Amino acid sequence: MYIEKNFFDNLFHTVMDDKNRTKDNLKARMDLQEYCRRRELELRQENNRMVKPKASYSFKMDDKRKICDWVRNLRIPDGYASNLSNCVGMKKGKLMYMKSHDCHIFMESLLPIAFSALPERIWKPITEISLFFKDLCSNTLREENLVLMESNIHLMISKLAKKIPCGFFNVMEHLPIHLVREARLGGSVQCRWMYPFESFYPPKATKAVVESMCSFYHAPWRSWSEVPIHIRDRIFVEFRMKCAWSRDLEAEKSPEFKKKSEQGRAAHLSNKGGSVHTGGSISIAAHQRRLENAKGRLVTHDEVFEETHMKKLKDGTKPTWIEPRAETTHDNFK
Repeated sequence: MYIEKNFFDNLFHTVMDDKNRTKDNLKARMDLQEYCRRRELELRQENNRMVKPKASYSFKMDDKRKICDWVRNLRIPDGYASNLSNCVGMKKGKLMYMKSHDCHIFMESLLPIAFSALPERIWKPITEISLFFKDLCSNTLREENLVLMESNIHLMISKLAKKIPCGFFNVMEHLPIHLVREARLGGSVQCRWMYPFESFYPPKATKAVVESMCSFYHAPWRSWSEVPIHIRDRIFVEFRMKCAWSRDLEAEKSPEFKKKSEQGRAAHLSNKGGSVHTGGSISIAAHQRRLENAKGRLVTHDEVFEETHMKKLKDGTKPTWIEPRAETTHDNFK
């Protein structure tokens, strides 16, 4: 499933010449001179700067906007795919935020039509890859067809490699070779891929709240604040009947957990041989800097210790030590 999506993403954004996601970048063009020897695609130096020639397998901005306009006005059956027009960015001429199922539909059904303006020598290998995934995802798989597909996929990828630079090909572009063997061993992809189960991703608690709200909803209530309190209680009871609270949340409300929490907080505030302080989670160095800024001079360690271990009273009287152990520690090391 994700092999198909990643293959589509790499191929689509390379042909659409998306600067942020294309595999035909400057590094890929630099490798051409060493590995592929395609002189028409090699970087050129003009006016003391490197220029990347436009490739025949990538669209110009006018062509990209035509494809985006076609996708935006496309009408497909309800439930077949999501609203692809929401993914169109006309200004930059690219498609964005496509989910895995959208890529699945585009790869198998729309890609040959969208890329029909490419030269035939480039369009044919792309169409063969598209039909390969479409045949692989069909409802019925025949053994003789799978054997033929397994022998042809190597040739399809080789044809594509002759037209697109080597920077396009990484591990993901070679994994489709193994998908046919996986289908022969595991059966149809409908039983193994995640597309049928993506609709169940929303949490059960959210679904239960929505169902409870819908069951008790009346037109005069335009917002939750306008719902009467006794109706809110009924909705909450209905929600609790459908969803069980986590045992961890219930345990945190118990007296035993609160007692342990207080003990842990006290242990966090003190060290062995030290004393509880009033400085909170701020470090001693931060207290020292704040005290120096307030006094306008350097302060000693004793002053910092007094600042963090003495309780200041509201009536303006002399501060007192937070505990006797703090006073003893201060006197011993003063």
